[in-house]
Amino acid sequence: MQTNEIKAKITAEIIESLKTNQSLWSKTWKISTPQNYESKHVYSGINSLILSLKSMNNCYESPYWLTYKQLEKQKAYPLKTQKATMVIYYNFVEVKNSEEEKKRIPFMKYYYVFNLDQTSLKNEINTNTNIDPASKNSDIENIIKTFDCRIIHAAQNKACYLPNEDKILLPARNQFESLHGYYSTAIHETAHATGHESRLKRNLMNKFGSVDYAKEELIAEIATMFILGYYSIDNKEISNNNIAYINSWLKLLQNDSNFIFTASKQAGEILEYITKDNNKTTENKESELIAA
Repeated sequence: MQTNEIKAKITAEIIESLKTNQSLWSKTWKISTPQNYESKHVYSGINSLILSLKSMNNCYESPYWLTYKQLEKQKAYPLKTQKATMVIYYNFVEVKNSEEEKKRIPFMKYYYVFNLDQTSLKNEINTNTNIDPASKNSDIENIIKTFDCRIIHAAQNKACYLPNEDKILLPARNQFESLHGYYSTAIHETAHATGHESRLKRNLMNKFGSVDYAKEELIAEIATMFILGYYSIDNKEISNNNIAYINSWLKLLQNDSNFIFTASKQAGEILEYITKDNNKTTENKESELIAA
């Protein structure tokens, strides 16, 4: 099927599905919160922020953190050059005033922890991923690997494109419920990144919830469906999720289904941009077989 046929077919499917789709959009990944590996205590407040930022900046895919003593109990150790991160907690001490009244005075204490990815346990712990390596799509994997925008995978609870920094943030792969869910999320954020001034030059500095923000979300989601369709990735559950997402933003445009055609045109430009240097592996393999 030619590119134009794929775009026309998917656009028609979107319009038809919008008439009947009543499902709600849901995240395709599991929530990941920094927590202690041994006690499973979930860090909160400033500690959660510190460890989440550390994970994001260093691409740690594990949500687990251990003290040095906990590592020793596991007969494990920090990898070379790895430094611990300080976390804090409050304790109380009782003191007496001049009238012999007891008072509890808070004081701050600290200790140091290592992310599991920084330790010798990194390759020994089962990450419980739902992604079957054998079912990976080499074309989509190549887009994620070679697209000219930094993609950061880390144990986190959001997926987004940061236009000011020109980088994509994604949850760790092992957080995703399925491979197709991962691909859909990764391609959606990659579609946003094509709007950067160095690429297709769309306006990305829109306020969340605004009409222009909704339009960009619709363009990126339709582009995602185009690209997944182009590489023959068909998953009904993910497609329903795509449609539910489109439907949620379309409501902001007062159900202006005519915008679907405008968005489809721009989504087609994204499809062409992303696939222009990413020849379909399946086609290459077929050519090799014919040549042989």
